[in-house]
Amino acid sequence: MYKLTATFQIELASWIRLYRAESDALQYRAAIDGFDVEIVLIPDDGLRMSCPGDTFDTRAITQVKVSVSRDEDSCPPGILISAQGGRDFRKRAPWFGQRQEEYRIAAVKAVNRLARFCKYVLWIPNVREFLVHDSQFQNPQWIGEDYAELTSGMDEALAMVISARGPRLLGQKDFTADEDALLQHALQDDVVVETYQEFLADAQTSIVNGNIPRAILEMAIACEIAVKQALFKKTVTAPGASKGSRQNRRERWPVSKLIDVATKETLGESFRQVEKDAYQHIVLLFRTRNEVAHRGRPVYPDDADDEHPVGRAVLEEWWPSVELLMRWIGRHRD
Repeated sequence: MYKLTATFQIELASWIRLYRAESDALQYRAAIDGFDVEIVLIPDDGLRMSCPGDTFDTRAITQVKVSVSRDEDSCPPGILISAQGGRDFRKRAPWFGQRQEEYRIAAVKAVNRLARFCKYVLWIPNVREFLVHDSQFQNPQWIGEDYAELTSGMDEALAMVISARGPRLLGQKDFTADEDALLQHALQDDVVVETYQEFLADAQTSIVNGNIPRAILEMAIACEIAVKQALFKKTVTAPGASKGSRQNRRERWPVSKLIDVATKETLGESFRQVEKDAYQHIVLLFRTRNEVAHRGRPVYPDDADDEHPVGRAVLEEWWPSVELLMRWIGRHRD
């Protein structure tokens, strides 16, 4: 067996505030997917402050070093030296190449667990999780069992690929000459962002990052806000109105009923009648939202009560219907 370690140095998007003795060893270990993982939190000594009465300086952790180790069933092949003194990695590089992705995945999992701890336990804002293809997880430092650095013979480069137009873009648009005037206007007067647009943009990001349950909730919230603000934003409930008044009852209707009955009464048109397929997608979206909210499962029951799982492909199919609803509401609101 051969002990192999891959070490990654990661810059954090948001600092971790550190208030403790400088002598504390900020090293933490875990076992993840058959790997021994060590995370070292690295403060920036140039970032510190203190207030009267503080026991310690408050410092900022800006980097982490994550080391991922396991026993391999063979050792790396040697580096061949040519007659001219050049190094030949043709045997060594494939040996590392067969293993590197597994080490990288374990490192990303460890750093993302730290990120979730920061976000949901320490409540640090703007914490982001990393993806496996993030450039910071390319070309780790390799350490052998004798603690000597190993040259892998590999030099990874991150290649960016432009996706073809289609459902996988989730509404993402190309920047064409037609948008020049819109950009000029945005630079001059800024972009007015509605709350429903924020949730829809977050949903798009959640889908791309593979967080399907969150994306479902965000898509549904975006629809609900857009519809209810279009119908009720300018409506003020009269003082002393009963909870059972017609207006209050309508505000408690589900979105599927609002875009059918309420819009017909208020806007003169029913989304269900004019966009039947899109309307059905919205119904299924809210059925799935209920399952996620109540049971934590991204599935929806059909009319026969059979369950259907919802993944990215399904959300890609529903996305144009959500955009269609937004445009339809916008036309009537304007």
